Amino acid sequence: SLYAVGKDVLFSARALSGEPLALWKSDGTEEGTMELSESVPPLTISSLVAVSGERLFAFNRWTLWVTDKTQSGTYEVMNVNPTGLGFWPNNLMDNNGTLFFATSDGINGTELWKSDGTPEGTRMDRDINQNLGNNHCIKVLGAADGWLYFSANDDVHGFELWKSDGTESGTTMINDIWPGTASGNISEFNHIGNTIFFVADDGIHGYELWKTDGTEAGTVMVKDIWSGDLSSYPTLSNRYSTVTDGVLYFAADDGEHGAELWRTDGTAEGTYMMVEINPGASSSSPMEMATSQGHIFFTANDGVHGREVWHLGHQFIAFETLSDRIATENAFEIDATASSELEVSLEIISGPATMVGNTV
Repeated sequence: SLYAVGKDVLFSARALSGEPLALWKSDGTEEGTMELSESVPPLTISSLVAVSGERLFAFNRWTLWVTDKTQSGTYEVMNVNPTGLGFWPNNLMDNNGTLFFATSDGINGTELWKSDGTPEGTRMDRDINQNLGNNHCIKVLGAADGWLYFSANDDVHGFELWKSDGTESGTTMINDIWPGTASGNISEFNHIGNTIFFVADDGIHGYELWKTDGTEAGTVMVKDIWSGDLSSYPTLSNRYSTVTDGVLYFAADDGEHGAELWRTDGTAEGTYMMVEINPGASSSSPMEMATSQGHIFFTANDGVHGREVWHLGHQFIAFETLSDRIATENAFEIDATASSELEVSLEIISGPATMVGNTV
């Protein structure tokens, strides 16, 4: 695999046939291509993440390596699992200059670990589940505001939402979303400032959009997008969502329109479908979302042209200024046009009036 890091690319390669794989870097030039791990080279790079933009952490199976992209700054930290039992380290995540990851040491099962790049600073964060052994799986979701968010099973509450500040006492379950031993099955992650968005199942509404401020009371379902016990399956991971101007854009299925483009500001009222690209119950399945200068770019399938690039930009709604009216007056029409030339839909937010088409 190739890992792009700044202006360089890191990869594993052999200098000569028969030699073991070593860690290399290249800036695209012959003189800028060099072997970094000349002594005891890692066999493969199973995972790699940048920490604080300065050092890179990588695993060769259970052995943690660190590099600053120089030969002198590339070294083995430690083998976190000498027994070789359990899952390889995964879910590497930088949180304020500390590497967090999930791994098994062959004794305690898969738990949350952290490292500062030294043997003494590489340790298990907390033994959350002492009963499941190697069957316990931590899922690191993301980091925000100095906290790492993940799902874990303490053998009492099932797989639920947890957070950690890197200390044992600061590693706690936030909320038992599906009460009891059942699992809320936390997945997906994105955030607007300090508000964390994720997907969970509370046993009543199916997999829906949730948010948390890191407290039990502040962990609530944003909206039951597919009303009832069926799931809308919101997509919040990097390729399938994006944030701009305090709004999270994602894909979800409300059971009527298929998986289409949605938005949320963290309130039920501010969570709604933006546009139905593939009409009816079929899905356009928006993905590959990116933001540029307030404009949303993504790919979608409208059922006619296949998967193509789409753009959601700013538009302006123009209509004449309305004078004050009383409830007993006759019905009147509002003529509104959009700069996008899309049809304008009008709705009464409050008051005694009703709206039929563009007639009030």
